[in-house]
Amino acid sequence: MSSTTCDPGTLSYNTHYYWKVVANGLNGPIAGPAWDFWTSEVVISEVRVTNVRDTTFTVSWVTNQSATGEVHYGTDPANLNQSAHDDRGAGTSDDTHYVTLLGLTSNTTYYFDVISNGTTDDNGGVHYTVTTGPTLGLPASDTIYGQVFKEDGTTPAEETMVYITLFDDDGSGSSGQAAEMSSLVDSNGYWSASLGNARPADLGSYFDYSASGDGVELTAQGAGDSTASQTVNTSNDRPAPDMVLGSTDSPEVISFAPSPNAHTAASTTTVSITYNQSINPATVSPQTFAVHAMQTGQLLQTYSVNGGQITLMPDQSLKSGELVQVSATTGALNLSGQGPVSPTVWQFWAAVGSGTGFFSGSGQSLGSSDSWSMALGDVDGDGDLDAFVTNLYQANKVWLNDGTGTFSDSGQSLGSSQSLGSALGDVDGDGDLDAFVANFDGNKVWSNDGTGTFEDSSQSLGGGNRGVALGDMDGDGDLDAFVTKWGANEVWLNDGTGTFSDSGQSLGTAASWGVALGDVDGDGDLDAFIANWGTNKVWLNNGTGYFSDSGQSLGSAASFGVALGDMDGDGDLDAFVGNGGANKVWLNNGTGTFSDSGQSLGGIYSYGVALGDVDGDGTLNAFVGNYDQANKVWLNDGTGTFNDSRQSVGDSDSMAVALGDVDGNGDLDAFVANWQQANRVWLNGAAPPTYDLDEDALAHK
Repeated sequence: MSSTTCDPGTLSYNTHYYWKVVANGLNGPIAGPAWDFWTSEVVISEVRVTNVRDTTFTVSWVTNQSATGEVHYGTDPANLNQSAHDDRGAGTSDDTHYVTLLGLTSNTTYYFDVISNGTTDDNGGVHYTVTTGPTLGLPASDTIYGQVFKEDGTTPAEETMVYITLFDDDGSGSSGQAAEMSSLVDSNGYWSASLGNARPADLGSYFDYSASGDGVELTAQGAGDSTASQTVNTSNDRPAPDMVLGSTDSPEVISFAPSPNAHTAASTTTVSITYNQSINPATVSPQTFAVHAMQTGQLLQTYSVNGGQITLMPDQSLKSGELVQVSATTGALNLSGQGPVSPTVWQFWAAVGSGTGFFSGSGQSLGSSDSWSMALGDVDGDGDLDAFVTNLYQANKVWLNDGTGTFSDSGQSLGSSQSLGSALGDVDGDGDLDAFVANFDGNKVWSNDGTGTFEDSSQSLGGGNRGVALGDMDGDGDLDAFVTKWGANEVWLNDGTGTFSDSGQSLGTAASWGVALGDVDGDGDLDAFIANWGTNKVWLNNGTGYFSDSGQSLGSAASFGVALGDMDGDGDLDAFVGNGGANKVWLNNGTGTFSDSGQSLGGIYSYGVALGDVDGDGTLNAFVGNYDQANKVWLNDGTGTFNDSRQSVGDSDSMAVALGDVDGNGDLDAFVANWQQANRVWLNGAAPPTYDLDEDALAHK
């Protein structure tokens, strides 16, 4: 048996060859069957020049098949009399090609062609050109490095080429971007380059950059069209996040925990989101996965990343009934440096473990101002709920809780405006609760120093304002403000430092009072339900903080207060609206379309509405603050049908109410802001009253 090898170097490319085997038999030559084959043409593409300095530059390219590679070059375009071979050796055959030219002359123009397996790319007959730079002093030592993997995410992408472009991202030092550099990936998947060698496009100096504030664009070019790219900061480039070739799809959300709109999450719950692709841990931070506990502040604990799952474990328990807003931004990137197409924002509430749903007065009379709104939150960081109260004709007040539900005046007098609405939230991302106050003559932002002491941020935002709700409406991880007005409502967007700018939207023309934010249509952003003097409106968010009218006109009463929650247990957000007349429950079909439940609850001016599981049965009940009538507690049977608990809670003209565990016993108490009377604290846990049969029957007639 014998064999014959044909030398590929003797063949021509893109040629049709025929061949057959001829053997010597006893009676002469015996010809076997004939075969044929084509030699395919080598196609050269992606020719790039990098690492240009005074005596060297690198030429790289890819081919459509494995081939050798070399560069012919010279200073005379008519005589390219020098050659350089692949850095991996003259006989290297691959589909990536990386050739470094050495020993060149500074400030000199060179012409070159690239050749692979006899195919020449001469740039359309005019040759490629590059001019070397001047000789400079020794560069700074600053190495950037990382790893590249093949499509499976685990196999090192040996022979891949990584292109590196340093650019100004902090406004200091050199402007624009540096000339491109490159590196070849080794057998372990590693690449490296010295950022100190970076030069601007004119090559006349070293690129002046910040080691912690500028950006680096990275592109990995593997075989064929297999690529990956990402942008990193110079502060996290040692190592840079891993890159995976061919992973071009953006991560998609698979699941959340706790579930959106749940109101029974454990107080010790972790918070997580899971994507269909592995996430780069270096890109996960409080800015890219933001968890805002609305009675505590933004949770800034350590994150864990396991494949596509991002998890936050709070270092303290959530408060009973506490609202938590979660923002998974587009900044959490996969291993190829790609983020989700759009952010995902969702809400849930911590469970309430106890409570009878019956309230008794604490005996406290807090202030004597005309209070219009209030919010509960742990403003001094001692673990209990304090109260921020806004007043109409006097300064706003902060009432500090001693942990038993007993409040004392902090001594602060904040502003002197006509304050009508308020909300607490960590607007500057420092872990404590700040205050956004809706004033008739300009909204104010009060920054908390963490001890419950507030300072005016010196912003005056708009005028003619009535109510406010905070939430991450543009999906960038910080809390924005939706402000209702006597005219068109406004959205104020936060830059992450607590500085707000008008989004330029004018939403509606009615006299609007209350607003509640929540994802009513299930698309992963916060929408707005507005209580108007007239028909209520639902405004749908497009995910960037810009709203459109859903076209619904809900009710015809004068509406004042609104709260969102899953009252019928179907997983979406319904609306309880306080009216100048009977209050209404509007049930959501899951798409953001609401229908009247048919219930008429009460019959007086109801300004304040708060939802919470006051009786500890796992359903959302309603505490309603009434004007010129006692406040009422409406108990939910779990289907969104409410029954009067037959309590008369107080006799004040109440304007606002907030629920929270002010005495630390696990149930929801009520802090009520009153008009022309002192504010009151009502403690949950009283024994339900008993009725004889005749009285009970009479009450239900």
